[in-house]
Amino acid sequence: MVWVIIAIIILILMTIMLLSKMYISFCYTYKKHAHEIHITVKIYQLRLFSKEWCIKRDEDIDILDLIGELDASSGMEGFKNSFKYGVENMKIGLKIIKRLLAKSYFHELNWQTTIGTGNASSTGILTGGMWTLKGSIIALLNELGNVTGHPIISINPNFQMKQLESKIDCIVSIRIGQAIYTVFKAVRKIPVKKEAYIS
Repeated sequence: MVWVIIAIIILILMTIMLLSKMYISFCYTYKKHAHEIHITVKIYQLRLFSKEWCIKRDEDIDILDLIGELDASSGMEGFKNSFKYGVENMKIGLKIIKRLLAKSYFHELNWQTTIGTGNASSTGILTGGMWTLKGSIIALLNELGNVTGHPIISINPNFQMKQLESKIDCIVSIRIGQAIYTVFKAVRKIPVKKEAYIS
């Protein structure tokens, strides 16, 4: 009888947990070749996870350098297979994001950018393009997700000097059960990479 009561209590707690909303606070900052990411996860105001990453680079990475790091022994055929496998996983990743967005609610979204090329004309053109890009992303989030709050976006052009700084703050919520089910359903469809070994 005691075990039955314990099992019922555990079942009730698991049900409550799966139906609970998980709040994710995300903050991304880019400034002077430095990327800072801070993620906090809370349930019922209890902080379950908090992590901060800081990535600093003195120089931009050349795509040719990355390609040069590939294993030359695999040859062109190996490169094609790796590329195909990467594209397939990217498609699955986009499906996961799309399904998670459909179940997510954006309570806060603040996106600020300061941009400048050192030339007034090109800075103006770039600022206009940035407004178009941000507007498209916000429209996409409204279409795929549930934006409950009013997004705040701003672009500050710097006509005097070269500058690129950006900061994104957002708070997203999703039910734990929906997140687990969505990810588990999508992960099952990830193809297993097969490698051929020649003895």
